[in-house]
Amino acid sequence: MNAGTDRPEAKGPPAFFLAVAILVLLHIGVTCWFSLARYDSLKSHLHDTGLIGQSFWSTTQGRFFVNSVNPEAGRSEYYFGNHFTPIYFLIAPLYWLFPTPKTLLILQSILLGLGAIPVFGLARFIFDNARAGLAFAILYLLHPALWFANLYDFHTEAISGTFILYAILYLEIGAWPQFWIAATLAMACKEQVSLVFFMLGLVLALDPRNRKRGLILSAVSLTVFLVVMTLIIPAFAGTSTHPYVAERYGHLGNSLPQVVWATLTRPLDVAAQLTSGRHLYYLACLLGPLLFLPLGAPLRLAIGLPTFLANVLSAVPITHDIGFYHSASILPGMFWAAMYASGPVLCKLGRWFKKIGPRGWTALLLVNALFWHARTQSAILPGHFPPLSPSAHRTDYDVGEHENLIRELQAQVPEGASLSVQFNLASHFTNRFGLYQFPNRVGDVEYILVDLTEPYRKRPAEYRRFWLEFMIQVKIPRYLEAVRELLRDSRYGLLFSRDGYLLFHKGAVDSTDRDAARQHIEAVGRLWESYTGRGYGVEKRRWDAVRPTMDARIQDD
Repeated sequence: MNAGTDRPEAKGPPAFFLAVAILVLLHIGVTCWFSLARYDSLKSHLHDTGLIGQSFWSTTQGRFFVNSVNPEAGRSEYYFGNHFTPIYFLIAPLYWLFPTPKTLLILQSILLGLGAIPVFGLARFIFDNARAGLAFAILYLLHPALWFANLYDFHTEAISGTFILYAILYLEIGAWPQFWIAATLAMACKEQVSLVFFMLGLVLALDPRNRKRGLILSAVSLTVFLVVMTLIIPAFAGTSTHPYVAERYGHLGNSLPQVVWATLTRPLDVAAQLTSGRHLYYLACLLGPLLFLPLGAPLRLAIGLPTFLANVLSAVPITHDIGFYHSASILPGMFWAAMYASGPVLCKLGRWFKKIGPRGWTALLLVNALFWHARTQSAILPGHFPPLSPSAHRTDYDVGEHENLIRELQAQVPEGASLSVQFNLASHFTNRFGLYQFPNRVGDVEYILVDLTEPYRKRPAEYRRFWLEFMIQVKIPRYLEAVRELLRDSRYGLLFSRDGYLLFHKGAVDSTDRDAARQHIEAVGRLWESYTGRGYGVEKRRWDAVRPTMDARIQDD
């Protein structure tokens, strides 16, 4: 541990600094493009871009991070009753200036790309070599977990990794005021990030020179975590404990102490969970892009252990799938450990390393990272790769005439009017207090909007049933029947019927042919019901638990 040493930061040719800056800007530009294209191609979700966008909009209207989406799932209308994210206060002024979810997506791409800068600085300091800094910055920008986090809606958990990396860098160079600023920003991203710093404090306390600092850090971060989990979030949620504890860890207990105790006293169950095929694949996808080097420095790798355990012990499958965003706060510890493990590994390689030299070793790392970037895919979402992978379906990001029609529909639904809307369209209508997922609230809301065109219609036939149900978050028969009932409902007039879209207004007179819409839904129904292959539904878990992922839906995690 170099924390607090007087060793100056390593120097390097300006070309390496320039190269990192160019790569960061390029990464931000590319991920911004894909993220916005995903949004514009109608593939963002009500959970979470929709509900988070609505929470920010309601704050600009004087209501403190309130949303109408979570109450429909039996949760608090206050966002802080689900997650403690005070960093939202820093983002809210930006959203007030640019009140659209695109603001959040752009900000996320920028902050994730900027994480390569502390990675570069950390490796440059540890190895006393700017070339090593550049190599690790590239490895970071290629890591599949970073890309998946960036391209699955907006989540502050994803951006916490950048602040953790800055905190580690400042710890290494002994810049303690900057360390505490970075640590505070990281912990403000989500409640469990505090546990990263709890573990970091324990690692730091092993160094006699920094034992006091480490113990203080652990005490402060653990206190923050316990206060947030047992007092702040339950106060907003109106419950006695964090509402997600029983949902995700009910097989271990219904409260935080019960879950912790069961984890410690049921090691065989925990081991069985950790060694399942999906969990081992998840672990391989995290470590593989770094050539499994982090395993050589277990203490530094351990700072991500609480997040990793929270992910893999959860009964919600998306938390331990590389294709989502839950791994972002694990990456900093992995890269820190990989840097410290590289030296001992190279020493053990001995003559072999002397033959290939530093450049050969760097090339091996980069080729390995490219391999994992190209081949890593989600275990839940079939055929879902990073967008630059040769196996990726880049047609998913196409924006055509159908997708552009959403702007015309936005103009027809007044801002502030209540709306029940299809899951994948909701993030385009967040500027209102009454936003609900179709078919909820039919009869109560002023407007209803559905789309009978598949968002992933260009995917292979064997996956289309899954992707359709995943995007509408309703089983196909139930969805079709809900639309048919709506077309029979005399309370709503059909205002818009074009290219698959159906827009209804309560109390209005039909402005378009309802019979043509009925014929269209029957034709679509025959096509959709003919799809074979698995849909998006029930999945069996260990501990004999069966989790209805369709009914629980993918909530904000």
